Amino acid sequence: MIKRATMSPTGRLTMPAEARRALQLKGEADFEWEVIEGKIVFTPSVLIPREDAWAYTSEHLQRVERARAQVRADEMSEWVPNESDSDLRDGPDTVAIA
Repeated sequence: MIKRATMSPTGRLTMPAEARRALQLKGEADFEWEVIEGKIVFTPSVLIPREDAWAYTSEHLQRVERARAQVRADEMSEWVPNESDSDLRDGPDTVAIA
C-alpha cells in the first residue's frame, strides 16, 4: 500500500513515524537520495568524521582482517605496533590479545 507524506513550502518532508520505526531511525538521521525512474529514493546513511576516515581505508581494513585471521588461527598472543602502525595515535606499546 502506498503511503503519503507532505512537503512544506520550504521543501521539508516529515518522515512518518511508521517509516521511522520500520527503518529503526531515532532522532536526527542523514540520507543519501537519488531520482530513479521518476521516484525519489532515500537511503539512510552514516557520516564518518574526517578525523576517523583513516580507519575505513582499504589498507587499514586489510591489516585488521590479517590480525583477526592470526588471532583466529591462534598465531598471535600479543601485538606490538611498528612504524607502519602510525595511525594508532598514542596507544599502548603492547596490546594483549585475549
